[in-house]
Amino acid sequence: MKIVKIEDLHCDAGWRDFSFLKITTDDGLIGWSEYNEGYGSAGLTAVIRRMAQGLIGQDPRPIERIMTTQYAITRQAPGGLNQQAMAAIENALLDVKAKALGVPVYALFGGPVRDRLPLYWSHCGSYRFRNAAMMGVEPVRSLDDLVKLGKHVKERGFKALKTNIFRFDFDPPNMHQPGFGRTPGGPELNADGKTLAAIADGLAAFRQGAGPDMGILLDTNFNFKTEGYIKVARTCEPYNLFWLEIDSYDPEGLRLIRDRALMPIASCESLFGRRQFRPFFENRSIDVSIIDVPWNGLAESHKISTMAEAYEINCAPHNFYGHMSTLMSANLCAAMPNFRIMEIDIDDVPMVYELRCYTLSPGKMPEYLKAAETIGRPARGQNYGVNHGYWTAEFGALNQIWHLWKYDSYEERTRLRGELMKNEKWTKGYVPVIRPLIQRQDLRLMNPVVDILPDDGTKGNVYELRIYRTVLGGAQQYGENFKKVRAARDKYSKIWGAWTGEFPQPNEWIHLWRYKNLEERFKARGDAMKDPDWQAYLAKGPPLLAEMHSTLLMPTNYSPLK
Repeated sequence: MKIVKIEDLHCDAGWRDFSFLKITTDDGLIGWSEYNEGYGSAGLTAVIRRMAQGLIGQDPRPIERIMTTQYAITRQAPGGLNQQAMAAIENALLDVKAKALGVPVYALFGGPVRDRLPLYWSHCGSYRFRNAAMMGVEPVRSLDDLVKLGKHVKERGFKALKTNIFRFDFDPPNMHQPGFGRTPGGPELNADGKTLAAIADGLAAFRQGAGPDMGILLDTNFNFKTEGYIKVARTCEPYNLFWLEIDSYDPEGLRLIRDRALMPIASCESLFGRRQFRPFFENRSIDVSIIDVPWNGLAESHKISTMAEAYEINCAPHNFYGHMSTLMSANLCAAMPNFRIMEIDIDDVPMVYELRCYTLSPGKMPEYLKAAETIGRPARGQNYGVNHGYWTAEFGALNQIWHLWKYDSYEERTRLRGELMKNEKWTKGYVPVIRPLIQRQDLRLMNPVVDILPDDGTKGNVYELRIYRTVLGGAQQYGENFKKVRAARDKYSKIWGAWTGEFPQPNEWIHLWRYKNLEERFKARGDAMKDPDWQAYLAKGPPLLAEMHSTLLMPTNYSPLK
């Protein structure tokens, strides 16, 4: 078996990008891993590409030999981007080897020790300050919002949540992040009275909403120095923390904090390799060791956890990336005996959209709209999936209602629809009223290519829904072609969302456009047709297309998009 190709792939994940490494062998096996160029790692892809050049033609299975060779090559510049590049390669090689042997990756390390993993909801509330609209969730703007969020986490069945320091005295409210240079307070990083009060208020709000049994973890990142962390620990004492998480490169300073803190101390997520972890273990600086699998590699992470076991220290993965990273970290958690708990981000850009179309019996539209506005929408709200639009069809097929929903995942869609069936206002108050009015139901499950834009407060718009049926396997290529020309097309009118079909028709390219009126639509399309970049894009279309459909949509009174 030989490595024949190593590729890096990247996707828009909302407020950051997700990056993936793909290793292909001569017998068709493919190994995958996820890495991340954010948070100080710009240029990582270039390092991976340079490092990958020497691996073409090698057998991917002797991973230890490959990685010790890479370590030797980079010995004079250890850690940092070199180690992250090695980790991306190592994780993809492990995927290849496991597939070649027909076993899960955890089996390469003697696992599983366990087949179920306790999770905590990470960055609880943190992403909702700036990215709520993108995620389709309510923003965090007050302590009352934290109370509501804590209650929601409990209702979702989580036993633990991790949050950050929130400053509602900032304009606008935001996270406290001077250690990363994002908010005032650096470089001195002192723990002043307002910051300590904000910590106490935030923890009290989460405790009120989530209840006394919820494990609460506070991540303070690099935002203080040793003196400040001791003050923070004292501030947290009334709230019975699961752990206080601290980033520090000083093992002796961290030991001092641990000696004076009444709660467990977790750290080490920013460290590389056993050699950097060792002094933290020897100094008894921590209660829980946090290991970053995309930074260290799964094999090296398992070695770190084995070393921690000798010091009676349990480990938890640092996992705030994408779903592939979650799977990589889960394999570590399944294999290491000294496992504490696993991190997972729940708030994220939606991965699944559902487009529904109801064809009504002639003359029943007014009755349906009244029932939907007065019974259906109040009963469902945004609690069972996030609704982005409700429209009636104006041209083409008439007597149609279209509505667009988004969910975190297919599993979440299934769960939420099950919960909806328990809502009697829906099942007994709404469904019996509208069911006689509907002749036919159609739905599409879709994957986002251009995520839906949020409502911008304007009203009186019309929307055009275009559905292109492509030849077998053509939808993805059509979408890739569009992404390359999107900037040129946006000069004339912005696309409001675009998707590839998943079910029941996988070979579809679905896109939604918004205009102030039909005149604006005609002008935008006419101007775009004169653009050479757009003309070149259209020229690539005919070989990929089988059918094209267009429907003009008018928002209902209760549509989020107006």
